[in-house]
Amino acid sequence: MEPLVAELIEGRAAGVRAKPENAKAWADLGFAMDAHMFLDEAEACLERALDLDSGLFPAAYDFAFLGTLLPREAEDVLARFRRVEMLRPDYAPAFARHGDFLLDKGDVEEASACYRSALGIAPEYAYAQLGLARSLVEREDQAAWTRAAGLLEPLFRSFTTDPAVATVYGQALALLGQSEQAAEVPRQHAAALASGGRGTVPIQDSLRSEILALSRSASANYQRGEKKLRTSDYSGAANEFQRVLSVDPKNRAARFLLARARVAVGELGAARVELTQLLDLNASDPDAHALLGQVDTEIGEFESARKHFAAAARTGTLDGVTFRAWVTALGSLNRWDEALFRIDEWKVASPKAAEPYFLEALALHNAGRQDRAKAALNAAIARSPAHPMRRDLETLLIR
Repeated sequence: MEPLVAELIEGRAAGVRAKPENAKAWADLGFAMDAHMFLDEAEACLERALDLDSGLFPAAYDFAFLGTLLPREAEDVLARFRRVEMLRPDYAPAFARHGDFLLDKGDVEEASACYRSALGIAPEYAYAQLGLARSLVEREDQAAWTRAAGLLEPLFRSFTTDPAVATVYGQALALLGQSEQAAEVPRQHAAALASGGRGTVPIQDSLRSEILALSRSASANYQRGEKKLRTSDYSGAANEFQRVLSVDPKNRAARFLLARARVAVGELGAARVELTQLLDLNASDPDAHALLGQVDTEIGEFESARKHFAAAARTGTLDGVTFRAWVTALGSLNRWDEALFRIDEWKVASPKAAEPYFLEALALHNAGRQDRAKAALNAAIARSPAHPMRRDLETLLIR
């Protein structure tokens, strides 16, 4: 095991040894086992917890869910779910998971009933809406297909990149004889994926999320860190990447993303430490140089920033954030000719961007070239009339 995994599981095993008749201790050990894919062992721990306390809902729920992952008799798994639903008749994800299991077994009517129960608890629960639509499409009933299409149309608008939604929506439309609309679904789905979208209908299962969050493997921590970055949970992301580095200290990507998270929360000194370590491993790392340049610009170390940006440009491709910081650093050093040169590079690198054109006007003004500055501003406005920099620059330049 990775050291953090062993530490977590051993700590929870010690809790069981200390209190062998404590149901929660057994459940906690089972959750840790589950989070690290020791599923048979997790199931055994949870079964022991329920022997000691049959009303322990989190243990009962995970015990039922594990039954869907392991080769268990269907009646046994269904009995597990029935116990869960008696303990917590208000937990919609339990009914949705129950429905998924039934649908996989071909029991369409009972699956539909489970999804409807979930929607009775949470009417806007998109995952249950998708499950109900899947079960309706399996029927030989045009009214059911119409109901499925009605559920799926708004879901497809919201989750165009979800393959499950696209597949069943196209199927429902085809069953209804709407062939042209059905053919349009995969085209829209492919276009959404090509534009970079990756959203899927969330299960919103807080109990499973809590269990999976126990994982201390480097890959799981890294994936959670990336997700937290995307949702702007920068402190949470930093914690995840630190865990990765505790197992794999040479993980370049984790260290760089840790630095990004540090920058986002304003911990610039800590970010510099991580980036300096990256440069110790690879002195020409363009991403580390670019981010160090941004950090140094932020703290007023403009000459250091200029050198880092130049190093980044020698071996990498710069984005707009880096170009903006580079131009800021050069302007702060009164190196206007170089700033204008970098702005020209920025235009070539990002031909659709409007910001470099507005910054060109500002740089020309600060360099004392007023006529050229006004002409540049007019060209920038023609390119992007609604740009947020327009008003301030007009106030500055047109007097």
